[in-house]
Amino acid sequence: MSDPNGRLVYVGGFDFPTTQARGIQTVHTAHALARAAWGVRLLAQRPERAAASTPASTARALAGYGLEPHARLRIVPLPVARIDRLDWLEIHKRLAVTNWSYAAACLVDVLRLRTRPTAIVTRDPRLAWVFLKSRALHRRPVVYEVHEIMSTRPRENRSLDPEEVRGVADRTRALEAFVFQQADLLLPLTHACAEVLEHGYGVSAESVVVVPDATTAPVGPLPPRDADGRTVVYAGQLYRWKGVDTLLAAMAALPEARLVVLGGRGSDDDPDLVACLERARALGIADRVEFRGFVPHAQVRETIAGAGVAVLPLPDNLMARYFTSPLKLFDYMAAGAPIVASDLPTVREVLSDGDDALLVAPEDPAALATAIRRLLVNSGLADRLRRTAFEQVRAYTWDARAARIIEALGRVSG
Repeated sequence: MSDPNGRLVYVGGFDFPTTQARGIQTVHTAHALARAAWGVRLLAQRPERAAASTPASTARALAGYGLEPHARLRIVPLPVARIDRLDWLEIHKRLAVTNWSYAAACLVDVLRLRTRPTAIVTRDPRLAWVFLKSRALHRRPVVYEVHEIMSTRPRENRSLDPEEVRGVADRTRALEAFVFQQADLLLPLTHACAEVLEHGYGVSAESVVVVPDATTAPVGPLPPRDADGRTVVYAGQLYRWKGVDTLLAAMAALPEARLVVLGGRGSDDDPDLVACLERARALGIADRVEFRGFVPHAQVRETIAGAGVAVLPLPDNLMARYFTSPLKLFDYMAAGAPIVASDLPTVREVLSDGDDALLVAPEDPAALATAIRRLLVNSGLADRLRRTAFEQVRAYTWDARAARIIEALGRVSG
C-alpha cells in the first residue's frame, strides 16, 4: 500500500507490548499517524524470552491498547542484548548494554530499508544522538520528542540552575545539548519545556513545536456520575514524584469519601505500593482506600467514568512543573469525571481553575481535601466543570496529536 503523505520510522525504545505510559503514548501516536495515511514503522524491543512477533500476536497486543491492526502501521520488535542476570555488574552498565544494542539494531534496520523514510522520530536522547551522529549514512531528518530534560534530574530537583544540579554526569548534559542543537525538529510536550529549550539551550523557535499528550476521542454523550458521588479516583503510577502521598493525606480529612487507586507496577512487591499501603494504615484510612493494581489502558476510562472526583495531585518538582503532559489528565477529561489538579504551569496549559477543573496548591493536603469536598457536595459545580472538560478534550485526541506532528514535519520534509 502506498503512503501518500510520507513514511516515518518511530524509534520507541520500549518492549512491545508494555504497560508503561511511554509505550501507550507511542503506540497510540503511531496508530493515529497511520490512520492519517502515513506509513509508520515502529521499532520496539522484543521482551526477554519472547518469540518473534506474528500478525496474530501483534493483533492481541494492540487489543490491550484498545486498537486494531492497521495496514500502514508495522510494529517491529527488535532483539536486544540483555544481561540482567549478571548481578555482579552494576545495573546502569547492564542497562547500557541493552540500550546501545537496541540503538545499533535500529540503525541497521533503517539502513536496510529499500525506501528511505521521510523522517526518523525518537523520544530518547541517546537514540537521537545515534541517528544524528550517523546522519551521513541514512541522510534523513531526525526528530526528537522531548519528554524531559534528563540532565536536570527532573523527578528530584526543583531548580533549573546548572549550579544546583546535583550528581549529574557531564556527558548527559553534553549529549542532550548536542541533540537539542542538532535535531532537525524538537517536539516537547509542553510550552514550559519549549521555553527551557529556547532560553536555556538557545534553540531556535522555528525548530520547536509543542505537541501535548492525548487520549482516545470520547464516543457518545457525557457519562453520568454515580448516584452516591463519594468515590475519589486516581489513575497512574505510584512513584513518589506523582504525589499520591499528598492525596492519601487529603483523604484523612475526608471521612465521607473512599479512594480507588488504579495503577502501579502490577506486583505485590512493588515498593511504591508497599509504601502507599503503609501510609494509608498510618493515616487510619486503609479501610477507605482500594488499590486495584494494574488496569489495562483500554479499560481505564470506563473505570474512571462515574467517579465523584478524579485527582491529579502532582508535587511541585521539575518534572511536573516543566515537562509532564499526563495521560491520566486527558483520560479524566474524556471519562467525564470532575477534576481536582495541582496548580502548576504544565497543568494550566490544559485546565483553567473554575472553568473545567479546580486547581489547588501542590503538596497541600488541606487545600486538596477542601477542593475534593467542594465537588462531592456541589453536584452543580461538578457537572459544569466536567461538561466543559469533556467538550474541550476533543482538542487533545490522538488524531489531533498526529495532525500536529504531521504539520510540524512539513518544516523538515519539504
